[in-house]
Amino acid sequence: MSGGRSKSKMLLLELLLAVFIFSFCAVICASVFFAAGRIADDSLGLTRSVAAATSAAECFRLAESLGDLAQMLGGRVEDGKCVVEYDKNWQLVSGDPVFRLTVVIESDGNVQHAGVEVWNLSANRRMNSEPLPVYSLTCSKYAPEVTG
Repeated sequence: MSGGRSKSKMLLLELLLAVFIFSFCAVICASVFFAAGRIADDSLGLTRSVAAATSAAECFRLAESLGDLAQMLGGRVEDGKCVVEYDKNWQLVSGDPVFRLTVVIESDGNVQHAGVEVWNLSANRRMNSEPLPVYSLTCSKYAPEVTG
């Protein structure tokens, strides 16, 4: 009889070890899966940020003023810069934005320079910190003086 109990104890120990190993592997796989999802979301945000910033730079080249630029992009002029806000699906939004695109224009004689930046505002909500810049670019255009 004692041989049967010894075998059953070993079988139980073997099953517990198998469950532990399986659980450990499941936790590792789940964490890798969720990390991959987060990386995919960050990649999508970067791709759309590049597209939005490039579009804003092209609109800057066409716009005659900051107000024209804001109108083209569907944003507003705030503190001397153009501000456009987007939700998590990159649709224009007027409140509770996830992404913010800003365009700051500076003049240097007949040349105008625009600094375009895209910020992820949701990252600072998660980490209680400053907004994170996702993408930025600068562009310039020649703006000859108009004479009368």
